[in-house]
Amino acid sequence: MLFRQENTSKEKEIDYLNVPDGEQVAEKLWYVLKPAAGLAVFAGTFDVIAWSQPKTLLGALGRFAHFSFPILGVSSTFVLTSNAVGSLRKKDDIWNWVIAGFAAGSVMGIWRRRRMEGFNYGLLFALGGAIRKDTALKGMGYYLPENHVQMEGLKVHDFTLTKHIPGNWTSGK
Repeated sequence: MLFRQENTSKEKEIDYLNVPDGEQVAEKLWYVLKPAAGLAVFAGTFDVIAWSQPKTLLGALGRFAHFSFPILGVSSTFVLTSNAVGSLRKKDDIWNWVIAGFAAGSVMGIWRRRRMEGFNYGLLFALGGAIRKDTALKGMGYYLPENHVQMEGLKVHDFTLTKHIPGNWTSGK
């Protein structure tokens, strides 16, 4: 998502990046789990309907949980770990997110039952967490700046070879 969306709901959402790590943990967890739950439901439903197509209800629930719970687990692991490390260290810096990213990546390895994949996902998520937290601390963002200049369409310009040149011309009469 490249463009910033307006909050149309009546409840006030927190600004996740401006709240120091270790504070308002429940609000941060709810803030992250709302879109993660939507993604988890989509991934589980897609697997059950389009990919695995289990024959029984128990099989369908198992496949749904197999794809849904790791998404929720990775999201909640990241939030809870970053806030726990932030409250233990009493600092709000990049290292909280590096440790949380590595812990969240390790959950991916546990889900896949492969230690090396968990390590690699941990490094990838730690790098992503470090980059995101660093850009937030420096005041940079991932959103395009709001630009209020309208593009001029083709109707504004006259591309003919004999266009009228404005001036104090007379008809000669």
